[in-house]
Amino acid sequence: MQPLSARPYYEPLAARCQLLQAMRICHLRPPSSPLSTSDASPFSTTGRLCQRGRLRCRNEAPPMTSPDCPLKTYKFGHSDLPTAHSPFPASIQPAHNAALDGIRGGAILMVIAWHQYACTPHPPPTHVFGLVERITSYGWSGVQLFFVLSGFLIANKLLKYNSLIKNIHKFYIHRAARILPLYALCLLAFWVVQTSAADHGYANPSLLKQGHTPLWHYLAFIQNYSMLERGVPGAWLTVTWSMAVEVQFYLIFPFIVACCPAHRLGKILILLVTVPVFFRFIILATNPNGGAWNTLSLPTRIDAFALGALAAYKLRHGWVPNHAKCKIIAIAGLAVFLAAPDVLPLLSHYSRLCLLALCDSAAAVAFVSIIVLAVRPNHGWVIRLLTFPPLVWLGLVSYALYLFHEPIFYLVHWWIIGSTPALNTASSATASLFALILLCIVAEGLHRFIEQPIITAAKTNNTID
Repeated sequence: MQPLSARPYYEPLAARCQLLQAMRICHLRPPSSPLSTSDASPFSTTGRLCQRGRLRCRNEAPPMTSPDCPLKTYKFGHSDLPTAHSPFPASIQPAHNAALDGIRGGAILMVIAWHQYACTPHPPPTHVFGLVERITSYGWSGVQLFFVLSGFLIANKLLKYNSLIKNIHKFYIHRAARILPLYALCLLAFWVVQTSAADHGYANPSLLKQGHTPLWHYLAFIQNYSMLERGVPGAWLTVTWSMAVEVQFYLIFPFIVACCPAHRLGKILILLVTVPVFFRFIILATNPNGGAWNTLSLPTRIDAFALGALAAYKLRHGWVPNHAKCKIIAIAGLAVFLAAPDVLPLLSHYSRLCLLALCDSAAAVAFVSIIVLAVRPNHGWVIRLLTFPPLVWLGLVSYALYLFHEPIFYLVHWWIIGSTPALNTASSATASLFALILLCIVAEGLHRFIEQPIITAAKTNNTID
């Protein structure tokens, strides 16, 4: 009688049965396409798989039917088998992860709080208002959270392709369908309002100033570098700097993944995580405008994307994170980030520069730990918080909220009280509340009638996996 390891079908069949059992427990949906054997996580009842069984499972595995769902037929590639340490396959995720939308919702809340409270006139910092001012002063890191999450999701999408070069057009079509419609609408709305504002007696340079940045820089997504050289425009266009950084990352990273051997990609990502810290330190030490360069340029911000991509890479290659350790790392990273303003005055010059260069990385480490907690099977308080329905909804409409929150707040305050956004009087606070309600309505409309239909149409035409 042949040993179990010599039977070509026994181990793949056993592994698939355990996979179905794990999926039934977690209510997960299997992936739509198998991955290559290079991404495989070996699983075997005897500790090894024979080559014939491996190829059979990868290329054309017999369809399996879930005992609880007899009408659903599944196919699995070898890399979708459970690992030896966990019954849950690393590459399988729910069709839509509400916790990740909750993370987006938290990020956009941080950005709006930063712009509309910390950066505007508000009540004096006494008692409760002092605490609110301190919390909102960290809201700028919401963009850092967006960058980490983008790196994680983009890497997870790119790593699923057997041949990335042949499928890279799908990735760019997906990104274009996601980014360009609302971005083009934002630029068009700015041009319309700017040209008609003078006729209606509204000429507010803090909102409508284009500065010396030509329009084609915004169309080419290089306005972040133009802002460094030519000055920052009005609030309407200033927020688009982060879109330029993201698009520049999208143009580079797929080719890094495609050209780099799979076993070396992790080392490349570690390099991209560490090198920007030295860039930030050198720029701060040598450039009087170093803070702006560290904020607006891709070479000094790419570590956030790379850290998210590294987490996706490790998860897809069998890494099973420990929830308790992830929570400790998240708390430690947040502690360094939050304590930095109080510690900086106590340090010497170069020590301050080191801490400033590390602050962004500490925040990114904390954020990536939260993302890892969100995508693993878990029903703790972190998941309950991230799947809070209003927070999930904010995540779904976060792109529209980000692009249009500044113009809506400015225009509503001008319309109601004839001034720029503020929170230091009852009338300005009322205008801010009205602007927030209007912003949510506009964001929902843009998401439902423009953003979502375009992405759905692209999926229907089989251009997006």
